[in-house]
Amino acid sequence: MKSMKLSRGAVSLLLLVSACKGSSSGETQKQDPVVARVGDSTITVQELKTRLDEQPPAIRARYTTAERKKEFLENQIRVELLAQEARKQGLDKDPDVLASLERLMVQKLLQKHAATLENQPVSEAELQKYYQEHLSDFENADGTLTFDMVRSRIEARLKMERRSRAVDDLVANLKKSTPIEIDDKVLEQLDVQGAASKVP
Repeated sequence: MKSMKLSRGAVSLLLLVSACKGSSSGETQKQDPVVARVGDSTITVQELKTRLDEQPPAIRARYTTAERKKEFLENQIRVELLAQEARKQGLDKDPDVLASLERLMVQKLLQKHAATLENQPVSEAELQKYYQEHLSDFENADGTLTFDMVRSRIEARLKMERRSRAVDDLVANLKKSTPIEIDDKVLEQLDVQGAASKVP
């Protein structure tokens, strides 16, 4: 695999993925053959396949021979060794790592929530209505683009708006069921770097 320089955030996420991996049940481990043991941890065939499947198709195509699969596995072992060392040094409790985990969890939650909407098609009536209400958005030097020319663009917009509304609804429901208190005085004390200071 090509060597690359990873940002601190990317390294944190790699470590988190490896740290979370250890939480799978023993039963899953028994059913899934172990391809490598790294200290007390294991890498199973399914885990390796999942990591391969996450690669773009052009990258995946490189790992068809036994030699290249071994190369991919060696990279996973390298990550696992580094993750184990990071845990030994207490980095799994580092505030930056925990913040990265929180962002990753939010991202996963939103993906999961959005996935429920993906199979719901946008109706022809919705597409036509949006087109009529936003004709000025589809004008160019040659005039207004026809509906057929912008149909896929409208569908993408409507799906994006639907996802955005779904997230807003989710947050609104969570706010209803979760006590939230904001201290405006403490908020005013927040020092934003680069912000112009108040002129009395």
